[in-house]
Amino acid sequence: MRLATLTAPAATHRLGHLLLRPTIAASASAASATTTATATATATARRSISCSGPAKPNLTRLGLGSRPASLSSVSAAAPPAAASLVKPYSPRSIITWPTVALAAAAAAAPSALKRKQSSSQSSFMSTSLATCSAAELLAAADRVVADAVQHMSGIVTTGREVTHSGRWLRSGVVKYTVPIVAQQEGGSSSSSTSSSASARSWEYAERTTRLADVGVDGVDIIALIGSSKNPVRGSEKSLVLVLNYRPPVGRPSLEFPAGLIDKGETPSQAALRELKEETGFTGVIREISKDINVDPWKSTENFHLVTMDIDSDDPNNATLKQELDEDENLVPIIVPVKNLLQTIIRYKELHGVAIESKLYGFAKALELASSASW
Repeated sequence: MRLATLTAPAATHRLGHLLLRPTIAASASAASATTTATATATATARRSISCSGPAKPNLTRLGLGSRPASLSSVSAAAPPAAASLVKPYSPRSIITWPTVALAAAAAAAPSALKRKQSSSQSSFMSTSLATCSAAELLAAADRVVADAVQHMSGIVTTGREVTHSGRWLRSGVVKYTVPIVAQQEGGSSSSSTSSSASARSWEYAERTTRLADVGVDGVDIIALIGSSKNPVRGSEKSLVLVLNYRPPVGRPSLEFPAGLIDKGETPSQAALRELKEETGFTGVIREISKDINVDPWKSTENFHLVTMDIDSDDPNNATLKQELDEDENLVPIIVPVKNLLQTIIRYKELHGVAIESKLYGFAKALELASSASW
C-alpha cells in the first residue's frame, strides 16, 4: 500500500504547547471551585481579591503545611475569614481540604492578594481570576499540591483482598486507614483535639499481566504520519487511529493504537511492536511520557503515552499488514489532525461508535490550543 502525501491546514502549536493553556484553564477551574466553597463558608464576607504579584502566604503560620492535627490551630494574626475556613480534619474533609487550603492561603496574604470591600459583590474572590496571571495561579497551585500531598500522606494502605482473578483482570477490596481529628468539648477551632484513624475499604480492579521489573501495564501511541519528501508540521500531518471492537460496551471504539508490555520488553519496544501489529506501520519514537494512571478511582492500570512519527515514504510502509491476536477485532484508519474532535464526534453520531477518553481528551486539547475563543 502506497500512501499519498497527507496534508491539512497548518497550526502553530506543538504538542508541548497543548498542555499549557489547558493547564491554566484547569487552574482557573480549581480557583473557581474555591470561590464557590469560600462563598458558602463565609456568607457574611463580601470581598473580592485581585492579584498583584506572586502570592506568598505563610502556610506554616496557618497550620496548613503540617499534619492534620494542626489544622485546628490558626494563628491570631490570620484574618477572620481565614480562621473561619480552617476546620479540624474530618472524614469528609479529605476531598474539600485542598480547596479550603487555597482559600485560606489567599485570605492570609493581604500584601500579595489585595482585598477590597464592595457592597456590589455577592461572593468572596468574585473577581480574582480576571486579574491573576498564569504565573500567580501556578504558584498558588504548586503550594496547594505540595501541602495536600503532605496532608494525605497520613492515609495508609493496610491490605488488599482479592475477590476475583481471571486471565487479564483481577478485582478486590483495598483496605486503608484515614487519620481523623475528633474535636473535644468546646467546638471551636482552637479546642484541644485527639487523633485517631478511621478504617475504610474501596473496590478496585487491576491487570494480572503487569511485569514487576517494568511496573507499567502498557503503551498508548500517538502516531503522526507525514512525508519525508514533502515535510509538513503540526496539524498538516495525519493521525493513525484504530477502530477496535470492545465487548464490554458491545460496539467498536475509536482509540489510539495501544497494547500491553510483554515479558522482556521495554516500553519503547512494546510501542514499536504494537504499532506494527495493529496498523502495519513502522514508526520512529519521538517521546515517551512518564507513567500515567488510566482511572485511579477504580483501578491500578497505568501506561506510557508514546509519540511516534511515521514516514509515508519509508519503504517499510509501502505494504501494510496487520498481525493481530486471535481475540482482536480492529481496523486502522487515518484521519487529519486538523478538526480531529469534529471528525471523531461525527463518527459517533453517524455510526454509534464509542470514543475512548484519552483520544477525546487529546482531540479537545487540540481544539482548545487552536482556538482564540476560550
